[in-house]
Amino acid sequence: MSLCARFTAFESPGSRALRGFTLVELLVTIAVAAILTMIAAPAMQTMLATRAVAGNADDLAAALRQARSEALKRGMPVSVCASADPNAGAAACADGVWTAGWLVFTDPGADGSLDSGDSLVRAFTGSRSVESVVEDDDKAFTTFTANGLVVGGPRRWVVMPKLSSSDANSQRTVCLPVSGRAQVKTGGEAAC
Repeated sequence: MSLCARFTAFESPGSRALRGFTLVELLVTIAVAAILTMIAAPAMQTMLATRAVAGNADDLAAALRQARSEALKRGMPVSVCASADPNAGAAACADGVWTAGWLVFTDPGADGSLDSGDSLVRAFTGSRSVESVVEDDDKAFTTFTANGLVVGGPRRWVVMPKLSSSDANSQRTVCLPVSGRAQVKTGGEAAC
């Protein structure tokens, strides 16, 4: 007697063989999955917003580090400015609109504006998941001297998510001391 014959011999024509899930089992499984999704969704949304803020703050710090490095390498002032549209063909600085993005450019005049004699080093685009990037003194630009120091004293930016929660841990602070070494700290009220 073959193996198949042995198993089929135990099934009677009226017995129900295991053929899949019943409708009730399927509905219970879908209900449990829906409840677990509703529980996890707010935490997932918060986590994604926090990651977007952290990424945006890291990009701003990277731009500041690159500007300092370029100033040291080229032996001339290099600025980082806020830009309303950093990916435009003729990218330009904008007054205090850090949320959309920022530009790194050589700035021989150290005036913080991208003029015809300046060369664009790199454009950074802000994240759409970020509500605001606020510089403490409402400055639209930061300039590094040829020796890598920050012109005009230390700077501080706070990056905030679009979530309505006021969780300070979901915010990031980008600190730029006079020495020019940018740091990212957790929290919107972090001391620099």
